[in-house]
Amino acid sequence: MEKAISAEIGLVIPCYNEENRLNMAAYRQFLSAFPQFFLCFVNDGSTDDTARLLQQLSTEYSNCTLLLLEQNRGKAEAVRHGILWLQQYSTIPFLGYFDADLSTPLNFALELRQVLQQQKPIQMVFGSRQSAAKEHIRRRKRRHIAGRFVSILINFTLQARFSDTQCGAKLFPAQAVQPLFNEPFLSSWVFDVELIQRIKNRYGAAEGLARIAEIPVSRWSDVGDSKVSSGYIFRIFGELLKIRRSAR
Repeated sequence: MEKAISAEIGLVIPCYNEENRLNMAAYRQFLSAFPQFFLCFVNDGSTDDTARLLQQLSTEYSNCTLLLLEQNRGKAEAVRHGILWLQQYSTIPFLGYFDADLSTPLNFALELRQVLQQQKPIQMVFGSRQSAAKEHIRRRKRRHIAGRFVSILINFTLQARFSDTQCGAKLFPAQAVQPLFNEPFLSSWVFDVELIQRIKNRYGAAEGLARIAEIPVSRWSDVGDSKVSSGYIFRIFGELLKIRRSAR
């Protein structure tokens, strides 16, 4: 470890070939304005200039670092790697992950933290685009429809009623992450769902669901050039079957 980490919130930002999507000016502005945050970028085997851009950012600011995965291992493993690194090498009390495209503003984590502080039993809190005010959401209609269909599949798998498990804004109390992230995920696209299932496995269905919260996002923007392919829903369906079969 090269840096002494002193922060209130640690966020993992998984990155794969993000050279043309990274808003470096926005990241610099955030790191300067919010020194209570520590950002852990995980370069997931990118083949473009992503690593160089993030390495430069890491040398400029003491409240961020860059972890390198030599081969592309998928978002789930990139997030898991970053969370466990933060948990091992820091005393940051709240850890989570956000998407690299900044579709959800990073300072929304302050609202997520407030939930964890006020409701001590909560083990996981995440943002919801579906429950947010419409004027705060910019989303293509096709993606919205696909998202609602996926949400139905997810709730059937979990036997729950979440409105938006796939929003890329999640936060956890640091003491909760080890049992949740210690084992590799069965899924890559819907590992968020697997995290919820792991909480249910640990505490039982009713108590587990009571330890999970979602709140409306303050703002969300549908960033262009999405990496989601036409086979997205079919792949998700297969991963959800794996999660359902793994449930105790």
